[in-house]
Amino acid sequence: SAVISILLLVIVVLSAPTKTPSEISARIKYQEAVKNGETNLRSGKIEEAQADYIQASEMAPQAWKPYLMIGQTWQFQGKIDEANRYFRKVLVYNPDHSPTLTLLGNNLKRLGKTKDAEKMLRSAIRAWPLNFQAYDSLAQVQATQGKREEAIQLLNYAVQINPNYGPVHINLAMTYHSLNQDQKSRYHLNRALALGLQGPVVDQIKSMIIKTPE
Repeated sequence: SAVISILLLVIVVLSAPTKTPSEISARIKYQEAVKNGETNLRSGKIEEAQADYIQASEMAPQAWKPYLMIGQTWQFQGKIDEANRYFRKVLVYNPDHSPTLTLLGNNLKRLGKTKDAEKMLRSAIRAWPLNFQAYDSLAQVQATQGKREEAIQLLNYAVQINPNYGPVHINLAMTYHSLNQDQKSRYHLNRALALGLQGPVVDQIKSMIIKTPE
């Protein structure tokens, strides 16, 4: 709206007094495109949001955030390869962005590219040592390679950082179950359930662990 545009103009002028009028106008249009993308994304209008973020990326080709959001919109549509292409663009301009490294690592894991996934997830942890989701994802990569003890260590790091993150407890429950450590397996299953984790996969894991003899 006109009022929003005027407010944005005042904010930009105050924060960047050395900018030319054309640069200020371009900045306002960029911010409006990003704002429209956020609104459409919240409303579930994925394609419209994608178009907004593409427009923003064209206005500011060296800004990494629009590429991240374009990648997310492809992710929502199940287009993993396209999502990865934009996540890699984020890393060109912000190579240590831990959440993007985690997203890319997760996607590479889903594509069966284990070594590449491990490299990305370790980079995510180096960039942000408190990234509990990266520890959780890396643990899953290690578990698929039979490195279950290392997986447990990584999962326990994640629990120390965020003890209320349900998925890490369900992964610990599964990993301990695979090592026949039933008491620890049940403990983490109960923690996951207490934290509200639910769904068909959780029900399947629950039935598998609970039926194990005491």
